Amino acid sequence: MPKHHCCAYNCSNSEPKKKQLDKYPEFSDVTFHCFPPDNEKTQYAPGMNERERRRRWIVACQLESLSVTRHTRICSKHFEGGLGPTKASPIPTIFDFPKHLQPKKVKQRQDPEERRLKGVMNISMRSATQKQS
Repeated sequence: MPKHHCCAYNCSNSEPKKKQLDKYPEFSDVTFHCFPPDNEKTQYAPGMNERERRRRWIVACQLESLSVTRHTRICSKHFEGGLGPTKASPIPTIFDFPKHLQPKKVKQRQDPEERRLKGVMNISMRSATQKQS
């Protein structure tokens, strides 16, 4: 029987550690979960079939380059509440990625016309306050 290890970046949770509770008591409530099957027909939640849920797990874990097999596992520590996937929290979201691997926040570009208008407003406000002084 294979010994499962969590596939998440920088996570060392494994079944052998879970079995040594005297040495690793924090692993008593850790469970290991298979990735969802690659099945379009089975609905997990409204608007999300198993294939979509599997894709979201792979993206969340940043495992695009890894081939996910039936033996690939993720531990319950990466889900909200620490209990594994639920209907309310079906995607793993808790990871310890280094800064260079964390998703970058995309800044929204401001419309050039809005930028121009703001600049004009700032100039007119400055000139109005200078006239008052």
